[in-house]
Amino acid sequence: MYLIKNSKTILGALVLSASIVLTGCQNDGLGSSSNVDSRLTQGQQAKFFSESGRSSCGMGALGGALLGGLVGALSGDSEDAVAGAAIGAVAGCGVLMGANYYLEDQRAKYSNKEQRINATINDVKNDTAQVQAVTNSAKIVLAQNKQTLNNLQKQLNNNTIQKAQAQQQLAQVDGNIKYLYDKLSKMKQKESAWRDVAKQEKQSGANVQKLNAQIAQLNKQINLLENQVREVSKQRTAIRLG
Repeated sequence: MYLIKNSKTILGALVLSASIVLTGCQNDGLGSSSNVDSRLTQGQQAKFFSESGRSSCGMGALGGALLGGLVGALSGDSEDAVAGAAIGAVAGCGVLMGANYYLEDQRAKYSNKEQRINATINDVKNDTAQVQAVTNSAKIVLAQNKQTLNNLQKQLNNNTIQKAQAQQQLAQVDGNIKYLYDKLSKMKQKESAWRDVAKQEKQSGANVQKLNAQIAQLNKQINLLENQVREVSKQRTAIRLG
C-alpha cells in the first residue's frame, strides 16, 4: 500500500513539475501592464529582457522541478513534493540562464577563441543597444511623469483635486516605475552573466580586454536608465495622499 501511495505521490509531483515549467517559464515577464505606459511595453526592446533565456529557463526548470519534486515525493508527503518541485524549478531556471549555458553554446559554434570573443562582443553590443532603446523610451515617459507629479503636488497643496483622481494618476506613475525597476533587474542579471562569461574566457587564455570594455558600456547604459528611474521614484515617494 505504501509503494502504491508513494508512486501516486511521485507521479503527482512529476505532473506538477511539468506544470511549473509550462506556466512559470512562459510567464517570466513582467506581469500585468494595465498601469504601464504603452510606450514602454511596445516594440522589440520591451520584450527583449523578458524573453531572453526563456528556452534555457525551460530546460533548467524542468530538470530542477523534476528533481525537487521527486525528492519531496519520496518523503511520502505531497506538500513536500509541491514545495520541492517549486523550489527546484526556480533554481534550475537560474542555473541554465547564466554564463555556463552560453559558453557551452558558443564553444560548440566557435572553436577559435578570437572568433568566439568577437561573437560575444557582438551579443553584448546587442544588449547595450536594447538597453539604450528602453532608456530612450523611458526618458520621454518619465519626463511626463515628473510633470504629472509636479502638477499633482500643487493640486494637493491647494486642495483642488479629489483623492480618487490623485490615486489614478499615481497608479500610472507607480506602474511605470515598477515596470522599469523590473527591467533593470533583468538587465543587471544579464550584465552579471556577461561578466561571468568574460571571467571564464580569461581563465581559458582568451584576450577579453575588448569584451570587458563592451560590458563596461553596457553597465554605463544601465546606470543611466537607473538614475532616471530613481529620480522619478524619489519624487513620487515624497507625495502622500493621507
